[in-house]
This record gives sequence, C-alpha cells and structure tokens, in this order.
Amino acid sequence: MDFERLLAPIKIGNLELRNRIVFPPIDVQIHSDDRRVQQRYIDFLTSLVQKNGVGLVISEFTSVANDRFWMPASRIDSDKFIPGFEKLVEEVKRHGARIFMQLAMLGGRAPKGKRIAPSAIQSPLYPGVPEEISRDEIQWLIGKWLDAAQRAKRIGFDGVEVHGGHSYLIGEFMSPHSNLREDEYGGDFEGRMRFPTEIIRGIKASCGSDYPVGIKFSAFEALNDGIRGAMAVDIAQWFEKAGVDYLHVSSSTYMLGGTPYPDVPPLFVPEGPLVEFAARIKKRVSVPVITVAGIVTPDFAHTVIAENKADLVALGRAMFADPEWASKIASGREKEIRPCIRCNMCHKKMIIDRAGEVECTVNPGLLKPPLKPSHRRKRVIVVGAGPGGLEAALMASERGHDVVLFEREDEIGGNVRLGCIPPFKSDLKRLLDHYAWRLEKSAVKFIPSQEAHAPEILSKAPDAVVVAAGARELIPSIPGIGDKRVMYAREFYRSQKLHKKGEGRVAVIGAGTVGCELGWYLSILGRKVFLIDILSFDHWLEEEHPTNRLTLLEKLEEWGVNVLDNATDLSLEQGGELVRLRRDGIEYGISTDIVILSAGYTPSESLFNELRARAEGEDSPAIYQVGDCVSVRDIHWAVLEGYEAGIAI
Repeated sequence: MDFERLLAPIKIGNLELRNRIVFPPIDVQIHSDDRRVQQRYIDFLTSLVQKNGVGLVISEFTSVANDRFWMPASRIDSDKFIPGFEKLVEEVKRHGARIFMQLAMLGGRAPKGKRIAPSAIQSPLYPGVPEEISRDEIQWLIGKWLDAAQRAKRIGFDGVEVHGGHSYLIGEFMSPHSNLREDEYGGDFEGRMRFPTEIIRGIKASCGSDYPVGIKFSAFEALNDGIRGAMAVDIAQWFEKAGVDYLHVSSSTYMLGGTPYPDVPPLFVPEGPLVEFAARIKKRVSVPVITVAGIVTPDFAHTVIAENKADLVALGRAMFADPEWASKIASGREKEIRPCIRCNMCHKKMIIDRAGEVECTVNPGLLKPPLKPSHRRKRVIVVGAGPGGLEAALMASERGHDVVLFEREDEIGGNVRLGCIPPFKSDLKRLLDHYAWRLEKSAVKFIPSQEAHAPEILSKAPDAVVVAAGARELIPSIPGIGDKRVMYAREFYRSQKLHKKGEGRVAVIGAGTVGCELGWYLSILGRKVFLIDILSFDHWLEEEHPTNRLTLLEKLEEWGVNVLDNATDLSLEQGGELVRLRRDGIEYGISTDIVILSAGYTPSESLFNELRARAEGEDSPAIYQVGDCVSVRDIHWAVLEGYEAGIAI
C-alpha cells in the first residue's frame, strides 16, 4: 500500500509536523522515585522518532501539581524537573520530530492521597468520595496549569496538551455525571466548560497566542449522565472557539464498562473503535483531530487519514511492540513491523498490578539494551515452535548461533495457531504470520513434523538445548469423560469439519479464557452453547485485564451463550449426549451433540527431565525450559522466557 496520506505533512497552528503519526502520552514507569525524567525514557522516545519516524510525540501524563500519583510518572510543578525534560526535548527535536508536553491532574480518580473533584459524590469513577474543590482551589490550580505551560515553553516543548480525558480532574468538571456544582463552574454546559476554558485561554495569554495548545477529552463516558453523542461534538466546537489548536478524541471506560468504545481496546474488538467519534467531530470543526485507541496496523491507520475520518492517528501500544513502526513505513519496510496483539499486558502490569515498568508481550526487548552478538558460535537445538520456542530460536540465531528448531506439527505456532482460528483473534494471527516471516528470513534450520527425543538431541552434541514442549490437556475427574462425543478444545480446533456454520448443541466444560473464547466462537457458528464451570460467574477470568474480561463476558451474553456457573456433581451420560450437573441444589440435565473440555493444561515436562537425567559431565549442554512446559500461563511468559533463553546462550 502507498502510505502517502499517512506520511504527508500537516500543521498544528503554525507548527508543521513531518507526518500524521503521533505517539500519545502513555506511561512507561521508568522515572526516578521523585519523578524526574530518566535517560531510559529519553532513549525510548528517541527510538520512536529516528529515521523519519513519528511526527509528533506527546510526553506522558505530567502532573501540574504533586497529586501523589501512585506510580512514577513525571512532574512539572517545580523548576527542579526542568533539566531532564531539556535533554528529552533536545534529543527528540534533533531527529526532526515535534514534541508536546501533556499537562494533567488526576483529581477524584487518584487511588490514594487527597482526592479532589468538582463535587463530593459517590461514583464508579472514584475509590472514595472526593473532597469538593473550592473556588480558591480552582484558581490556584488554573495557576498551576499556567505555570506548567510556561515551564514547558521555556524548556523548548513545541506545544502543550491539556488532559481533559479519561474522567480525570478536567474531565470531571466537563461531565454532567461528576459536576453537580451550582456556582459558575457548574450548573449548565457553559459552567462545566469554564474550568478547562480558563486554563486554555490562560495558557494562550501567558505563552503567546501562537503557542500550540491541544486538548484531550472523552467523547464517550461509560457513566450515567456521562458525555456522549451530540454533547461530544458541542465540547469539540466549544474548545475550537476557546482557541485550541487540535482535538485529541478519546473515551472514558476503564473499570467502568462501555466495552463497545474502550479506551484500552483489547483484541476482541475491531481495530480503532473510537475512530467514529473523531470522524463525527472532524466534520464539525476546522482544527486538526487526533484519533487514538487500538490502532495497530499501517493499512488501517492510513485508511483513517485517507477517508478523512481524522487528521492524525495516535499509536501507543503498537509503538511498544515496535518502536520503529513509523520509520519502517517511511522506508517501505512495513512488512517488518512487529505487530501489537492488543493483549493489554503493558497496561495490566503498570496500572492494574502496579508491578513496575512497562513490558510488552511481543517485544520482550522493550526498554532493554540492544542485543549483543555472542562471543562464541554455538550449536543450539530448540524443541517446539510455539511462541517461546520461536523467540528462543530467533534470538539465538540473531546473536550468531547455529540453531535447529524441531516441531512435531507441520506448522509453527503451537496453541497460538489454534487459538487464532476464531475471527475475533486476527491480531494473534498477524503475530503468527510475523513469526513465520522472520523464521523464513533467518538462518534457523526449521524441521517440522518431527518429534525430537532426548537420545537424538544429545547425539548431535549441542552446546545448548531449549525445551519449549508446551503442555498437555488436564483431564478432569468427571464420570463419563471418555465417552465418544467428548473432545478437548485443541481437538475441536484441529477438526476442520466442525468449524462449519450449522445448528447443534454443545457443552463446553471450563470457563477460562479458552472456554469463554470457544463458547463465543461456537455461538458465531450457530451452535447453542452451554458454558459450564465450578466457579461463580463473578470469578470467571479474574486474572485477565479488566477490559479484556468485561469484553469477553459481554460477548457471551450478546451471543446467547448459556452460562452455568457454580456447577457441581458433573457427569456425562449416554455416550456424552447428556450432561448432568447441580447448581444451587437444583439438578440439571442438558442434552448435547458434543462435549468440549477446556479444563486447562498441565506442563509437558518429560523431555526436559529426561535431558537433565541423560546430560552429565563437563561436555553436557546447557538446558533451558521455557513457556507452558515450565508452568501454564499466557503467551507473554512464553515469549519472555524464550527471549531470555536466546540471549543467555
């Protein structure tokens, strides 16, 4: 595809950007404890803009006041934070990109510390009832935003973005859900818009009318009386009249529901679910409009611009997956882009689990030093061409080793190859295609359709062996489990004839991620599905990212999957044609055409154990174990452990 429109220059105010690609303000959590900018953050943002990369970088959420943010995001409420930002701006601009600072404050959504909001109300937004902000405090905060903007300009930022999205403090003032004030900062639409308007006009007055100022806001809030529909257009037009130079259109759904328009879209929804809001607004304003959220592929991004649905596209997670996303497009190497699978691991680790700096499932080298070649060429055997084995083989090969990759199936991918069969898993299919392309281009010797055994492996005298043998099905203790109408989830996915559209009754036993996806997919195929699990529905998928979980569970309801939670005394009778169970003291009998087990997996450890037992002496190979054969987890851990094994050899 010709990406001419995506790569075309555009102006924000009087400022020209070299292309329409934006890296949005997204946290990475690598600043110091006192929230000063660190060199690793500078290096990361620089990697995005090198070689004609990203046109505009908007730095992460930067607090205008010390609102005790629970993670080490940056601050700009004091001159002591200026030196780090000066280095950042210098490096980004040196590569021809533009950089804005996002100015923000959490307000009532702060998870700890003092919470302030326009009104002291109970709301799904807030972890507790916040304090109502006084008029004096409003004026003080407006001053903090103006001070921050002046610092940003002094530092050399090309402009600033005022954060009014995601129902943070400014968004709380704008929303009829959260602003119940009766003074001049509430009461009606004009009153609710007063706080952000005074900030924007104040910045323009203090920094100069030609200094670019943008606003990020939510065009949809998953809240009673929240922003949506025509009100979002009214807000956009109001801000244009107030003097903003661009509009950054998002939503507010995190931990609130609203899965058709998620602010962190998972792989279960179409790419770019918020584009329709940007398109609606673009028709009614003349300033540039940025669309964001779940845009990952070059073709889609270009189509958005070519069809005039937005003026710029912002990609965050896609840049974690491949920091060279933009530069690869600019140089005609789009096929080399490592695809984001929208698994939301990055967001889950930082925001949900609060477990430290960002990680990316498909790019385990994110924020890490560049790979170094091995000082000695070694013979490496990798067993299993799932994600863990593929990553190990490719990393070892890239570092200069001779690598042989065995796979017992005739194709790569392991469980991922089967898991990306449903139409809502196309992101995962792109990753598998990318691995196939990398494998073909690499020096790895790939041997499909051959199961590798310990004696054969050791007879080749390898210096290192990586075992990525995956996992086998867990067999639950259910009477009748061996009946002829009973199969495992992997058997179903391998059976092409069962993927045809048609009627029929299917019982799926096990409502983990595999079972829920399978129940949804079977419903798409036209089957009547009964999804059974011993756990209560409230505890289904509780290890998943909240947006992923809500989306998947809502899809079960949307497609009419019959949910049977708290199921006990399960048995299969009449050759699997009848499923019996008990719920809340009531016995159920469900007639079925087929029963599919998705009760989980257990590690395949036999090869690793045999290699360890047979490999003795000084000349024995180093043996690594990665992925599900270590412990059954999601794809993130398989890829990470494969990467670590590949660079350890």
